[in-house]
Amino acid sequence: MTEKSNPAFRSIVVGEETASSEYSGERATYGGISLKTFLCFLLSIATGIGALFIPVELLYVLLVIGPIAAFISAMIGIRSLRAAMPCSIIYSMAEGLSLGVITALCDAVYPGIASAAILATITVFGVSLFFYATGLVRASGRMRKFVLISLVSIMVISLVAM
Repeated sequence: MTEKSNPAFRSIVVGEETASSEYSGERATYGGISLKTFLCFLLSIATGIGALFIPVELLYVLLVIGPIAAFISAMIGIRSLRAAMPCSIIYSMAEGLSLGVITALCDAVYPGIASAAILATITVFGVSLFFYATGLVRASGRMRKFVLISLVSIMVISLVAM
């Protein structure tokens, strides 16, 4: 296999049981990945909801700290398999904090927009995770083309509607 473009997968050796000598555990399964993704999503939601109750004076400071913490934890988690689990927890919390702060600020300017955005996000994520976990949808080339065509179509329709 050629060099992989995703830095998270560069250390994986084709045909080997483990991703590297740093980690020797079980193989990843769709169910396990789906469960861990769901737990990180719940952690993000909980942190985001908590951010909605933070005083407005602190929101701007947290709007800077959250993305920086998310970026640093992602970079460390990508480079070290041992640090991947704690970094995924830190990343989920930082992401939830950032999105919660942005949601609180947007809701202050446009009241009611936050609840619609949260409901839409939870719905899309839940349906996507269900399809992925049950195996109804796999990330194939054909699926990528379908999603790209759908996304561009929605963007064009949105621009025309404006």
